[in-house]
Amino acid sequence: DAYLTDERRPVASYPTNAAYGAHEPVVEAVYVESLTPTHGVDDARRYGFPASRLVRAETDSDAEPSGPEG
Repeated sequence: DAYLTDERRPVASYPTNAAYGAHEPVVEAVYVESLTPTHGVDDARRYGFPASRLVRAETDSDAEPSGPEG
């Protein structure tokens, strides 16, 4: 309840976060689509989300290496 959005509302009060309790820690995230060579993470708009709502994005380096055996 210490983290408030720009509208001065707790993150837990949004309907999309109804499954997460007010006890859930809130983390800030940025949308990767908002990043450009001239607009980095420090300049991007930040959004607060319940921590368990976020999942790590898979990257090419996360993929299993494929060798001759498949």
